[in-house]
Amino acid sequence: DNRLVLRSRNVVVDLFANLDKYLREYKVKFRDLFERFDTDRSGTLELSELSQLVSQLVPGVTGSELKYIMAMLDSSGDGHVTQQEFLAAAKASLDAAKRLAAERAAGGTGTASSDVQAVLRRVTDYLRVNRESAAAAFARFDVNGNGRLEPIELARFFANAVPGLGEDQLRYLLA
Repeated sequence: DNRLVLRSRNVVVDLFANLDKYLREYKVKFRDLFERFDTDRSGTLELSELSQLVSQLVPGVTGSELKYIMAMLDSSGDGHVTQQEFLAAAKASLDAAKRLAAERAAGGTGTASSDVQAVLRRVTDYLRVNRESAAAAFARFDVNGNGRLEPIELARFFANAVPGLGEDQLRYLLA
């Protein structure tokens, strides 16, 4: 709907910080916590199960924030979050935070604008090569037809438009 949404908080950072605090405070292993919320014993967390976990760790999380978290964690895009995906996202988030802090401490801006520009150039190239307008690509990836690209739809678009995009790069773009 052509509105820019500015986040007043980074819910993913809050999630991982609160997860770390919870695990330390209650002396719980991540595997045990994950299994507690995996109520159907599938070995993965679906959106409803993830919602319960996230709500415990980040009270007041909104529905849109939950969709964002799901897209950040579900690197395979299959609608389920495995323990490995969750842990990989946590590690990538912590590593990115450390790199950002180090860059800022060294006098840098702490941004990855050149990386973003490179990916956006690759998206433009993708549209040119496929002779597809941005509107047509948007419509193709707007699976639910609501006129917005939900985080999971946007993740799928980037995965198609930028082959070889790493999980950490995808998470950065979604963030």
